[in-house]
Amino acid sequence: MTSYTRSDIERIAELLKEGLAASGIAKRFGDERGIVFTRNAIIGIVRRNQTLRKIGFANATGPRSERRPRKQSLPKIPKAARAPKPSAPPRAKGRVAARYPAPYQLPGRLFISAIEEIDRDGEAFRLKSPSTGRPAIASQPHFAAIRFLDCLPNRCRAPLSSDLEEKTGPDMLCCGFHVEFCKPYCAYHEARLTNREQNFLAEAA
Repeated sequence: MTSYTRSDIERIAELLKEGLAASGIAKRFGDERGIVFTRNAIIGIVRRNQTLRKIGFANATGPRSERRPRKQSLPKIPKAARAPKPSAPPRAKGRVAARYPAPYQLPGRLFISAIEEIDRDGEAFRLKSPSTGRPAIASQPHFAAIRFLDCLPNRCRAPLSSDLEEKTGPDMLCCGFHVEFCKPYCAYHEARLTNREQNFLAEAA
C-alpha cells in the first residue's frame, strides 16, 4: 500500500480545491512526482483521509448545473388516457368438459382385472419356437463400417452388403473390425464366408 507524506496530501488538497476530477488530479500529481497514479488511487486516498474527505471532489459537491445533466424522464400518462388491457375470454358457465385420466393414473385394481382375463394355460403359451437346425455362428461383432481404401492389414475387409448391391471399389464399406494377425476377415465373417464356400462346393459336386 502506498504511503503518502504530508506534502502529498497538501498537494492533493490544492488540486481538489481547484475543482479537478480524480483522473485530472492523478495525471497532474503523477507528472509532478514522476510516478504513474491512477484515478482509483486518488479516490481511495480522498476517502481514507479526513481532511481530503471534507474538501471532496467538485463534481460530487457542486450544484447540478456543474455536474452531468439529469436524464429527461418521460411525461407520465394519466390512467384514464391509457389503453385498456385486453380482457381474458369469458369462461363457459355450466358444465365443464370431463377429463379422462391417463392409463398410468388408473387404480391398480383395473390393471389387475385386465390381466386376470388372460388365459395362461392356453395353447399359445405352450408353443415353442422351432429350431433352425443350423449350428450357431460366431456372434456378430459391432462393426466399424470403414471404406475398403481405409482398411488397414489388421481390419476385416468383408463387404457389409451381402448381396453386393453396393458397387465394388475403394469406397465400398467393409466391416472394419479388428482381426487376428495375417487373417483378412473377423471370426464372424470368416465363419459366414467359409460356410458359403462349403455350400457352393457341395452344390457343385
